[in-house]
Amino acid sequence: MSADATSDTVQSRPPIPYRGRRVTWGAVVPVAVLASAFLLVLSWLPRLPEEVALQWGPQDVNRYGSVWELVGVLGAVAALSVSVLAGFALCTGRTAFIRRMVLGLATGQAVLFAGLMLASVAVQLDLAPGEVPDAPELGMLIGLAAALAAGALAAGLAGKDPRMPATGPVTGAQAELAPDERAVWVKTVSPSRRFLAWFTVIAVLYLVSMGALAWSVQSWFTLVLTLLPVPLVLVLYAWRVRVDSRGLTAASVMGWPKLHVPADEVEGAQLGEVKSPMGEFGGWGIRSSLQHPAGTIGVVIRAGEALEVARSGGRKIVVTVDDAATGAALLNAKAHRARQSSGVE
Repeated sequence: MSADATSDTVQSRPPIPYRGRRVTWGAVVPVAVLASAFLLVLSWLPRLPEEVALQWGPQDVNRYGSVWELVGVLGAVAALSVSVLAGFALCTGRTAFIRRMVLGLATGQAVLFAGLMLASVAVQLDLAPGEVPDAPELGMLIGLAAALAAGALAAGLAGKDPRMPATGPVTGAQAELAPDERAVWVKTVSPSRRFLAWFTVIAVLYLVSMGALAWSVQSWFTLVLTLLPVPLVLVLYAWRVRVDSRGLTAASVMGWPKLHVPADEVEGAQLGEVKSPMGEFGGWGIRSSLQHPAGTIGVVIRAGEALEVARSGGRKIVVTVDDAATGAALLNAKAHRARQSSGVE
């Protein structure tokens, strides 16, 4: 491809939508939350002992130190996290899924760090000399709940994908359908047996070790954190992929999350391959591509053949699924029919 052709392709790509929301929920709100928490801690300084508890054990405080050590460590980690996610929020988000994920994480983690900081300091206000502060587990749990709620709010306000019907001809092989013929392609994809075997071993070790830790430190908060990933794993375990007249729909067997590409936004579908889920998408599940994080989403449950869909607006979806060539051909046929119905072709 010539330099001029490449330039035309880049210029024709629409800008990443919802810049105002990405700036607000990806940078402004997280910075404001952390700054507010830090200022509140500053206002509490006269009410704190010279040395505050930094680490709690099963029965007592394990370590004391300066309040700046407590605030400084959390603040440094929070600042680094906010900076990284703010960068992602400003530079990515061509699809609604990526915007929701990044903005939800940016806002949620800021609230979480603020909650951890405030909970750890609040239990030490106005202590009598020699008094041992209680563990901040309740405050941390409240902070965790607030972080989940704030993240969900930011994700919900990230904005839907704007409608962008494709205008060019459909690329790729098409299934032969009669004018009035209807066809549906449905597949269910789940991890390989080898992956499940390793995952089961790791999951058992994780639950046993974390359960033992929670029991040894007598911390129900640790137990809550241990069980928190379980629903997420169950949701992302298996997916159902469907191609029909509406387009492509990939949804967890639990019903959520769900990805949908309307037929009139399909530029072309083809058989592809994911050789390394970790190398190409950073892991398994519903992911953003490491090579093209701005607009490529992957439903990567295992390595192997995949259905690759080029979507209008410079977006792309990759779904690892068997018999992907059949699904791609039918999706192309449905996209072509959608263009004919709208008068594009």
